[in-house]
Amino acid sequence: MNEKRILIIDNNSVDIEEASSILSGEGYQVMPVMDFTTAGGRLEDGGFDLILIDVTDSNADSFELCRVLKEDSRFREIPLIFTTSRPDCKELAMGFEVGGDDICYKALFLKGTTKKGKESSGSEIISYSTWQYRQDA
Repeated sequence: MNEKRILIIDNNSVDIEEASSILSGEGYQVMPVMDFTTAGGRLEDGGFDLILIDVTDSNADSFELCRVLKEDSRFREIPLIFTTSRPDCKELAMGFEVGGDDICYKALFLKGTTKKGKESSGSEIISYSTWQYRQDA
């Protein structure tokens, strides 16, 4: 089985380290970046199975990046999850409005609530506290 690749975009180095540690420990190849410019270069390299984007204080940039990615046929099918440390209904609504697939609260994610499983088809399921995505094997 090929290692699934996850791009993490977050400007908080502690959160990136914790998320990377959790996901790497679960067998995923993690590519952490701390800014949108670097993220753009990594995305051009391709091959990601999941994108996690932090809703930063400049969340307009996070939402705009999501909108751009979902309009681009190369990235449209990659599940995109917003991560946030602030439970905010406006953020939640905006995240879905721009094309995000879900929002994961960092407090849950960083406590290690990850799970992996297999479907009968052999496809991998990446599952977190509130979401799961089928990954083709």
